[in-house]
Amino acid sequence: VPEIEWVMHHANHDRFHMAFYGVLFHKAYMDTMIAHNVCYPVFPSGLHFVCSFYTERPYYKTDRKVSIEGIKGHSLIDRSSSVKYQIYNLDDCCTTLEGSFALDEELKDLGLTDLYHNHIAIQIEASTEMMIRGSKLDWKTLENLRKDIGSKKAAAEAKMAEVVGYPLKAGSHKKLKAEFQRRAGAAGRKLKSTGEEDIKRLK
Repeated sequence: VPEIEWVMHHANHDRFHMAFYGVLFHKAYMDTMIAHNVCYPVFPSGLHFVCSFYTERPYYKTDRKVSIEGIKGHSLIDRSSSVKYQIYNLDDCCTTLEGSFALDEELKDLGLTDLYHNHIAIQIEASTEMMIRGSKLDWKTLENLRKDIGSKKAAAEAKMAEVVGYPLKAGSHKKLKAEFQRRAGAAGRKLKSTGEEDIKRLK
């Protein structure tokens, strides 16, 4: 329905999954997850945080586990048969809607309304379409890049083994750190980083 302005939390996820059931959303007026990230990018962005931060609703997210107990199957159709699961989802909907009202005011107070609605939110529909339809890949170029990176990785590991004196798994940061500490004369000692200042402090 084009004239309805939908409110969601993580709209890309909702729109992507609902599209497979034939439910298409024309526009997401407010994605509470993204709007919250715009306001406070360092805070958690889950709906549980939005619930505690923008509403006075009691915390209910632990109800999800209880709501699906005894349900056979994991599809939306299977779970929709549970009244407890329906109530849990209604709590999600009410929290998202209530949080959107508070976020509208928060965006205004922080002077971010234009940034969110005219520069960020308008990308949601396009990004969901990309998720649904996928993106074309140049498989030949991808394979060439994989080979090129693989050969460079092998050369780097061979050089590292030559310097260290034995093969060292480059993908293990713990082994690399242990070897670095051993060579720095700080084996077994606490090392916050491999920066020059930390090495001097250990010595």
